[in-house]
Amino acid sequence: IKKELDGMAVPDWAKVMAPVSQAEKEHKAAVERTTMLGIKAKRLADAAQKMKEYAQIFAKLDQQQAVVGRLSELANGSSVTGEQGRLSFQRYVLQTLLDDVIMAANVRLEKMSHRRYQLVRAQAATDQRRAAGLDLE
Repeated sequence: IKKELDGMAVPDWAKVMAPVSQAEKEHKAAVERTTMLGIKAKRLADAAQKMKEYAQIFAKLDQQQAVVGRLSELANGSSVTGEQGRLSFQRYVLQTLLDDVIMAANVRLEKMSHRRYQLVRAQAATDQRRAAGLDLE
């Protein structure tokens, strides 16, 4: 074996190990990048889950707000199309009371006029600029 090895040159281990060392460094860097990307992916998945939860909460709140908003529109006299209506909730209550008063007054008026006259509440507004519901014909 010595005879065979005598003619050979001693390899330069630094040259031989340089690519191996470089490959090990690149491997270590790749493992670190993979770990960091895994952590980032976990954070993004957690954030996406939170966003889904918030979306569900906001959807429920939106439904509740829609109901409250619709009640507010009705109480203020707004119509379905969003145009300002002429019959607010207050006017509706007053209209109901007026109907009761008209009914009682008609009983007396029929006796006094021998059924010639009768009080009737106007069903439609005569002037579009005025609120409807409390006029007599």
